[in-house]
Amino acid sequence: MRLGGAPGEPLNSETPTPLRTGAYNDFTRQAIYWSPGTGAHTVGGAFYGYWGARGWENGPLGFPTSNEIGLRGGVMQQYEGGTLYYSATTGAHQVRGRFYTLWDSLRWEQGPLGYPASEPAPAAAGGTFQRFQHGAIYEEDRFATDSLEEPYAISGAFYPSWAAQGYERGRLGYPTTNEVYYPGVVVQYFSGGTLYWTPCAGVTVDTYEYCG
Repeated sequence: MRLGGAPGEPLNSETPTPLRTGAYNDFTRQAIYWSPGTGAHTVGGAFYGYWGARGWENGPLGFPTSNEIGLRGGVMQQYEGGTLYYSATTGAHQVRGRFYTLWDSLRWEQGPLGYPASEPAPAAAGGTFQRFQHGAIYEEDRFATDSLEEPYAISGAFYPSWAAQGYERGRLGYPTTNEVYYPGVVVQYFSGGTLYWTPCAGVTVDTYEYCG
């Protein structure tokens, strides 16, 4: 990504965009896109590839509404239909809807999850998940369970412990809360059990399995 870099030499003249009112110029390092409602902005690097693969200005993101904006460890760019995030280790991805609301509440890329590392995808046991640098967000299939489950984040030491149990298909199942903080202990609840973390013991697992 060329944060703040010049677009380079022009490759064509100003050209009208084919379906929506606007125009673009291609350059050797970036392109410049303009529309009456968004103004002129550069798009380059991984953002250009991501955006182009989804239909450029005719796709769900629409026209860019900003240039690249520097973040700690990466960059972002705003579009009519959402925001793209990039870091060197994760590439370019978008976080949408309820997942974005949760990620926002956890301080975006500077929080425990870090940058998005994938697009949302179907989970093995139903539902949807999206991977991040340091964890994931999971949402159970609300229609299959006839419930109003919210998405929840799993990160830090809890994420590898949950993965070792088989993710959502294991004994713990889906998360039913985010991390909960009590004096001296951090807890996260799942449909099939609980993970605990303390400074002395690290992570311990309690699954709801009883002898009868």
